[in-house]
Amino acid sequence: MLIEKRHRVVRGVRPTTLKLLWPIALVALSVGAPLWFALRTSTVDNEANKASNAFSQTSNASLGAFTKTSIPGGVNLNIPQNGMENKLLAFIKDPNAPVNAQTWFEFDRLTFAIGTSMILQISSQEQLQGIADILKAYPNVHVRINAYTDDQSGTTANLKLSQDRANSVMAQLVARGVDSLRLDAIGYGEDHPVADNSTEEGRAGNRRITLRVIRK
Repeated sequence: MLIEKRHRVVRGVRPTTLKLLWPIALVALSVGAPLWFALRTSTVDNEANKASNAFSQTSNASLGAFTKTSIPGGVNLNIPQNGMENKLLAFIKDPNAPVNAQTWFEFDRLTFAIGTSMILQISSQEQLQGIADILKAYPNVHVRINAYTDDQSGTTANLKLSQDRANSVMAQLVARGVDSLRLDAIGYGEDHPVADNSTEEGRAGNRRITLRVIRK
């Protein structure tokens, strides 16, 4: 009996008190765990967004000056000298440029929210409108939209995200008047990386959308 009493004194907390503490602990855990996860996710996404923005700024710096370019249909484009639109136009106009699997054009002003297929920034909308205008000016041209991700979310999730993004770009072009029969969209997930996935900047480079002419 003496040993048992001594044991209870050392513990210092009566069974009744423990019963009262358990609900409090469970409530704290139920509130604290989601909050910690949300804060951690927000921090990770913020870092990824910073890297993505830095990558975009570096890419945009090399696009050159914006110039007015006329295309059939009386449309005047305001596009960067070294941008995707000018490269696509040059390819379409050149009768000697062959259509093949190696010739593709990367969107250089198209930005998505991290982990979603939501298109952000005014420059994204401007580039989509420019590509739509080009495709409408050259109705014989058919294109394929390819989307890629980094390797951070797992193969299955990345494949779905890339397909959603490719579909989103195609839907944006259709909404701007391009016939859907001239378009198709494929998501490749984390396959075919063009940069090192071990760095934030490299992953930002791998999250990209490209366009390939399949008929002109």
